[in-house]
Amino acid sequence: MPLKVLLLSPPIFDFYYSFHRAEPLGLLYIKDALAEYDWLCVSIFDARYKGTSKVIPTPEIFNYLHHLYVQDTSWFSLFHGFKRFGYSYDTIVNFIKDNAFDVVCISSLFSAYHHDVEVLAARIKKETGAIVIVGGWAVWADTKIVENGKADFYVRGDGELILPVLLQEIYCSNGNISHLPKLIDHDSSSVNEFFMHKFPHRDTWYAYYGKRMANIICSKGCVYHCDFCSIHSRYHYCQRTIDSVQQELEYLYSHGVKIVNFEDDNFLFNRRFAKQLLSLMKYYHTKGMQFLCMNGVTASNLYAVIDDALEAGFLEFNLSLVSSHEEVVVHHHRPALQEIIKDIAWKSVGKVRVIVYIIAGLPGASVKTCIDDILFLASLPVIIGFSPLYMLPGVRLFESMGVPEDRRFCRGSALYSFGEGFTREDITALWKLCRFINRIKIADEINDELRVHYEFYKKACNERVWYYRNKNGVWHEGFSFYASLPEKFTICDINGATRYIG
Repeated sequence: MPLKVLLLSPPIFDFYYSFHRAEPLGLLYIKDALAEYDWLCVSIFDARYKGTSKVIPTPEIFNYLHHLYVQDTSWFSLFHGFKRFGYSYDTIVNFIKDNAFDVVCISSLFSAYHHDVEVLAARIKKETGAIVIVGGWAVWADTKIVENGKADFYVRGDGELILPVLLQEIYCSNGNISHLPKLIDHDSSSVNEFFMHKFPHRDTWYAYYGKRMANIICSKGCVYHCDFCSIHSRYHYCQRTIDSVQQELEYLYSHGVKIVNFEDDNFLFNRRFAKQLLSLMKYYHTKGMQFLCMNGVTASNLYAVIDDALEAGFLEFNLSLVSSHEEVVVHHHRPALQEIIKDIAWKSVGKVRVIVYIIAGLPGASVKTCIDDILFLASLPVIIGFSPLYMLPGVRLFESMGVPEDRRFCRGSALYSFGEGFTREDITALWKLCRFINRIKIADEINDELRVHYEFYKKACNERVWYYRNKNGVWHEGFSFYASLPEKFTICDINGATRYIG
């Protein structure tokens, strides 16, 4: 009898989640790597596949956010309500029992969500008897979780390289695993030939605004060493062959995929590869395919090939500014990209939509520098992406700041901890300012609705109190903050037209 193995992408519990990037790309690679073994029967269960969500009680540890995340129908609104994104644990456990899986491999990709993975692992162990293996970025970044972990095994490294060996050991020992260590480690510096030359096949398909979509990845690792990021610490930079990418694009096209999203932000790093890739993209764009880079693309790499990129079928460019202040980015070992992003923004007007992200709350920055960042992006034909700083275990910067023992606080929506001089309320006020500016950027005209919102924004500036609008259209006083927000500023809309506010 073959060993029945389930690769499980678990539900997410948070205030917010984007289903557009839910395709479990890592599990797809693993499933293809295991397909050659006739003693294995492998299936994937993606708990988020259907895009369902359910409001659930907010965990008590997040009660401190209640005054910030209120139900709001205004242009300043953020999140409201804690949700489960994906199927319930009951549905997952019953699926495992009904199909009599011997082994369940759970993907844990984010430390802030690992608590929920442990709860699920405990239920699977108790109610199904299956052997449980947990892997993914959260395990790699934080091996402390192994000590009290509920799973049988924690794998640290590329699953497509580790799991064939581990599953063979389980199969040959008829499930007698007492002689195996709980933590299975693998040297991630070795070249992953499977990733370099192959691509995953799909059984199910995802959608983006009604069009069939797929995620792909062209590289691993990063050549930069930003101290708030962990990607460069896991892998030496490596890139797939252009032939394997071409084969994957043809495969996706033949299966009706209309939108391809690049998940790695360094897919244009190698200039020769970038030219070849953009040539392929132009070809498939003539056949109706379009492209995204929702995880971001390094601005300097994009700028080097911007003319070709503008003709390659991108729906939008997602770029990371981090800060417009050179001293801030240099402090964090990141290249200064302000002028490059400015040039990309103006070259892209009328061709490709541009979203540019800043990180609010970085050590070395201040409320004033963040406001400068926001006003700089307000003056460009771009949408402002706002990312509150969040902690990552295993990253020196955050370890020095004090990564919370309860890893659930390690998520952007938790608004947990920031550099000196930032308060949670100030971060939220800056976030709302970005929401307001973005709404003006896409507004057709300066109308009465905009004027109403500006009047309440002025009240917020003068009183240092934010206002929100309930579902009946009545405005209420919200939280207080300290930041000195600008009452007047210049906004460039996404079409390049200038609007003066104030």
